Amino acid sequence: MKISKELIPYKKIYIEKITLENNSGCKLSLINYGARVVQLNVHKQDIVLGYSNIYDYIRDNCYLGATLGPTSGRIHTGIVILNKKKFHLSKNDNKNNLHGGKNNFSFKFWKSKIKKNLNKIEVIYKIKIKNLEDSYPGDRKIQVVYTLYENNKLLIKYKGISSRNTLMNITNHMYFNLNNDFNKTITNHKIRLKGQLYTNDNNHIIIKKSENIENLKLYSNFNNYIKLNCNKVELSNTDNNLKINIKSNHIGLVVYTGDYPNYKTLLSNKEFSKKMGVALEFQSPPIGENNLNLIQSKLNKNKFYEKYIQYEFIKCDNLN
Repeated sequence: MKISKELIPYKKIYIEKITLENNSGCKLSLINYGARVVQLNVHKQDIVLGYSNIYDYIRDNCYLGATLGPTSGRIHTGIVILNKKKFHLSKNDNKNNLHGGKNNFSFKFWKSKIKKNLNKIEVIYKIKIKNLEDSYPGDRKIQVVYTLYENNKLLIKYKGISSRNTLMNITNHMYFNLNNDFNKTITNHKIRLKGQLYTNDNNHIIIKKSENIENLKLYSNFNNYIKLNCNKVELSNTDNNLKINIKSNHIGLVVYTGDYPNYKTLLSNKEFSKKMGVALEFQSPPIGENNLNLIQSKLNKNKFYEKYIQYEFIKCDNLN
């Protein structure tokens, strides 16, 4: 397994790019800004969207490959009540808090460490957040660990602890496109899962469960939370016979079909446009009106937060 590093100057610091490559055809590139994935290549094809210019990740409002936190999704009005105390979280989506607000995890520089073993490589990102630094309560220690295995599995682990009761709901925001050609949209992709679909209001704020759902085709716009009946999800593209099996101990995920792009240039020299990628954001349900679902994101002081997402990349002879 191979490891390489690159330092890209930015103001008085550096964006650190780490690239891992196994012997089974998988290449993963990460940067310390937002502890994010900037390239994922499997069987000689890029399968996640990434910017051509590394500086386009700075203050990226589409969160390509980013670690989202302290919370994922929208929090209605940015107001939460913890221990009978009202907290006004920063607002960055009209009147709402999105993916942790204005000073969220994706806009921070993380410290990194690499550990290499016989059949895997780990990149460990760590950050410390002071009480109310990002408008969330508690002095917090956060760790994100990316592990690339020789058998073409990628594991992302999230760990955290807080000195006060707080909110924690961390995930990754990679946009997948399995076409081997970013000129093609994700309308030919399928998601296999079983769960309950939650509806949103006109401001994309979660409301309630509406129906059971099993399989999802990405023909139309989608930006909804699905509570899973089991922890297995499959993303596939029958035109290319490539699939990703995904497992997580999060209770559900937001499926987002990338309908608010920023039209910046990607690695393919194609502009980031609508339906070019699908984000599978494994998380607890976003927090709605009257603090609906808040309890699922609450982390009590001095208690450990531990979540994971595992991806297995499979090339098949026939997916039909």
